[in-house]
Amino acid sequence: MLWGYFKPEEVVIQSNTEGRDYAPSGINHHRFCSKCGCSTWSETPDWTEMDATGENPAQRIAVNLWLLDGVDARVLPVETLDGLNQ
Repeated sequence: MLWGYFKPEEVVIQSNTEGRDYAPSGINHHRFCSKCGCSTWSETPDWTEMDATGENPAQRIAVNLWLLDGVDARVLPVETLDGLNQ
C-alpha cells in the first residue's frame, strides 16, 4: 500500500465502510472496503504534533492512495521510512 497522511480537515472521505472497521488497540481505527476487503483509510494519532491542550497527539487520516480516482500513485514522491533504525 501507499499511504498518504492528512489532517482530518484536509480530506473528505466518501466510502461505505460501515461494519468494516478494526480498532484493536483503540488508538488506531482502520477501515476496509465492503466489497473486496482492501484497507482503504485509517484514523491514527500523529505523534509528531500535539492537540490544542498539548497533552494528546493530534489526529491524522491515512489514505490508501492506490484507491483514489484520477490519481496516478506511481508518479507521487515517496518518502521511505525505516522504523527500525530511526
